Amino acid sequence: MLLVQQTDVTAARFGMEKAIEMIAHAGFDGLDYSAFGMLNDDDPLNQSDYIAYAKNLKSKADSCGIKFVQAHAPFPSSKGENEFDKTVKERIIRSMEACAIMGVEIIVVHPKQHLPYMSNVEALFDINMEFYSEMIAYGEKFGIRIATENMFQYDEHRRIMRDSTCASPQEFCKYIDTVNSPYLTGCLDIGHCGLCGREPQDIIRYMGSDRISCLHIHDNNYMTDNHTLPCTRGLNWNEICKALADIGYRGHFTYEADNFLKAYDNCFIATALKFMHDTGRYLIEKINSYK
Repeated sequence: MLLVQQTDVTAARFGMEKAIEMIAHAGFDGLDYSAFGMLNDDDPLNQSDYIAYAKNLKSKADSCGIKFVQAHAPFPSSKGENEFDKTVKERIIRSMEACAIMGVEIIVVHPKQHLPYMSNVEALFDINMEFYSEMIAYGEKFGIRIATENMFQYDEHRRIMRDSTCASPQEFCKYIDTVNSPYLTGCLDIGHCGLCGREPQDIIRYMGSDRISCLHIHDNNYMTDNHTLPCTRGLNWNEICKALADIGYRGHFTYEADNFLKAYDNCFIATALKFMHDTGRYLIEKINSYK
């Protein structure tokens, strides 16, 4: 099991190449390429030389003894606005191509639509089935697997988080099983489970290792999407680690906890990355101890 750090905050602070160096120096095994910036026209992957840029990042990672293994496509995948939806679709596809060049194994692509949810479950299912069926054709073309993700939404009237697409393990399994392709799998976002009032360990055991191929690891207080370091909020990491061991999870331990870094000045980021690394190693050892 590789310990993987997302590039999001570190790259925003120092640039992507320096971020690769810093994450590798902290001891991580792998990188999760955060392609969120592709919503901005000036992002490197939106330029004509994007293939050369992707190849350069792979070479940089290789020289630092680390590799790209996971990625996150730009999101949202739709706003229901024709111009935006056309642009973001093109950029999702380009992110898949570029990340495959970097060596990424799995890229997380949000459902095309997941809001509003409760009154539109079947309609959203049909929309998203069509979307993922189209996306996996590009996955096959570029040689990269796509992962859908469990989502949540905010209820402004009650001021609480509530279910959205794939929040329930039953629906999450239905999405993966209906597409029924080796190019579509599940990314279980550990924090999103808690926001919808579910324990991650229960969903892990329900879905199993055949459907959960990758993770977004972060902690929260069950009320706010904190995206911070495990063991600093309210999720039960002993039980989460036990569940991952029980199902024989075969993927990597991938952080999506970069909000932990945001509180620190640039001069302390290297130290904070090392602590994130040490926490990740501690939890991986815990998973292994329960096998």
